[in-house]
Amino acid sequence: MVAITPGTGGTPKSPTVEGQLLEVALFIVAGEADEVKNPGGLDYFQVDASADMSLVTVRFSIPVQAESATGGGYVYNAPEYLASPGFASGTGGTITDDSTVGYFKRLVEHAQEIEAPLQPTTDRISGTLNINNKLFTGQVNIPVTTTIQNDGSIQLTATEFL
Repeated sequence: MVAITPGTGGTPKSPTVEGQLLEVALFIVAGEADEVKNPGGLDYFQVDASADMSLVTVRFSIPVQAESATGGGYVYNAPEYLASPGFASGTGGTITDDSTVGYFKRLVEHAQEIEAPLQPTTDRISGTLNINNKLFTGQVNIPVTTTIQNDGSIQLTATEFL
C-alpha cells in the first residue's frame, strides 16, 4: 500500500494513490459532462470500465503551459479549463495544486515515481510530457472492486497495486 495524505478540507479523500487517481479522474469527467462547468465541450479525459468491472482505464490529453522556473528552465503546469469546478487540494496534503487537472497531472507524476522501480511487475501508469505541442498525455489502468450497496447504488473502490 502506498499512502497519500489528502489535504485537510480538500476534495480528494482517498488515503491511497490508486484511490485518488480514480477519484480525481471521475471528478474531472463529471465536470467535463457538465455544460455549466464546461461550456466549450472540452473532452480531455475518457474513462472506460472492463466488461467484468474489474478495471477502469483513464486516458487523458491535458494542455499544459510553460512557466519560467526559479533558477532557470521551465515548469509545465496544467491550467484549469473547467469553470468553477468546486475542487480544492486542501492544506497539508501530499499533492498541492488547486487546478483539478493540475492536481491530476501531479498525481500521475507522483504515481509514476512510485511505480518505476516496480517495473516490469506493473506498468499501469503512463504519462508523457510533449513540450512541442504542450500536452501531457497518458493512461492509467486502475484495478477496481465493484460493490452493490444496500440502496442499489454501485461503489467502485480502487484496488492497491503500488
